[in-house]
Amino acid sequence: MSVGAGRKDGPSQPIWIIQPTNYFLGKIMPIRKVFLLSVLFLPFQACQTNDDSGPDSYVVVWLYDEDFQDSDFLAVIDADPASETYTEIVETIPTGMIGSTAHHTNYSYPESGRLFANGYYSGVTFVFDLTDPLDASVINSFGATPSEANYNHPHSFVAIPGGNTLGAFQDDWEGKSGALVEMDLNGRVVREVSAADEIAGEVIHPYSLDILPAIDRIITGNGDIMRVGPSNHVVQVWSLSGLELLHTIKLDQGPRGVEASDPVEPRTLSDGRRAMVMTDNCGLYLIDGIDGDEPSASLVYDFGGQYCGVPVLVGDFWIQTVPMQQAVVVLDVSDPASPFEVSRVTSEDPEAWPHWISASPDGSRLLLSANGDRLILFDFDAATGQLELDQGFRDKGSDEVGVSFGTRNAWPHGDTGPAMPHGAVFWQRSGGTD
Repeated sequence: MSVGAGRKDGPSQPIWIIQPTNYFLGKIMPIRKVFLLSVLFLPFQACQTNDDSGPDSYVVVWLYDEDFQDSDFLAVIDADPASETYTEIVETIPTGMIGSTAHHTNYSYPESGRLFANGYYSGVTFVFDLTDPLDASVINSFGATPSEANYNHPHSFVAIPGGNTLGAFQDDWEGKSGALVEMDLNGRVVREVSAADEIAGEVIHPYSLDILPAIDRIITGNGDIMRVGPSNHVVQVWSLSGLELLHTIKLDQGPRGVEASDPVEPRTLSDGRRAMVMTDNCGLYLIDGIDGDEPSASLVYDFGGQYCGVPVLVGDFWIQTVPMQQAVVVLDVSDPASPFEVSRVTSEDPEAWPHWISASPDGSRLLLSANGDRLILFDFDAATGQLELDQGFRDKGSDEVGVSFGTRNAWPHGDTGPAMPHGAVFWQRSGGTD
């Protein structure tokens, strides 16, 4: 039975299907595709209010204008299920730039209230002040760093202790290795360090990153989003306090011969001392010994296919977007050397391409942008790893689940036509920048 809704162009038909997975099957073959026992949920139940709901519950979404005729913008959505305006777009903040192509933001909302959002193909990043989401503004924008190296195309961002932000800049002015750049609350460069490593013998394009404050480390993934050069096969370990490159770790290929290509998305595990990284070709690698002299990387799971997207970690559950399977897959990584699948959701929409996912601060809700025109919300059981579609998160009067941006012409900032979402995070109240 479907927990989705009918498409506009035909009779009602299932769109999203929940598929809990038998724990023991995954334990038998952790690096192979597990056989799924598909068990479909009963018809939807009313959405439960949780700790991240309430008068201050919002979602912020980074969008580009679909026909590239008007400004890209950030949208604020009411995410309180008890609110009369639940799912309504209550504010938009246009950047004033056309065609920047909204791409990545911070993966989670920064405590400072300053959200970094890149318009990747323009090379321009915008800094939004969202301290008050109903009175937000763009406070700065930047492109390449002002240094001689002219590092450019920042891709992903993470806030660090003290309030500053680290950015993964893909290239230098010659199109060679990029850099890790620390910026202040306004996006001004504080420090920058090249990712180049002659020992690695590769041009290194920092793509994404995460921090391990408990052991004073940063881990960066690498891959050229433009796909103009050869695939990358390395992750890098840095000092967090010193912003110094310490290690470049080359990943070995697995049985398919392609699993290590472009290890783009690292995430710190719950112990704060190890990490895992997802590659563009859907291999999941455990990075161990990060605070030692010889950190290691080992393939521990293979989703198969390619173009695996953004993951999110909630406790000991690794939640992965797998576009070629039109799925979001949940792994138990309590033993990171032997992950196993516990649940998944799949879409029957042939245009679905799950890519971006982010979690609420308490991990009970997940946002999914599927590279289409809409945003989907799931409730997540952090004890069991099970996902449940939030059927109430939909446009008023719509028979389709999710909030659509591609069917709108009017926005709070004007009648600029349809838009397409990419990065999205749950807003949370913070102390601001004082």
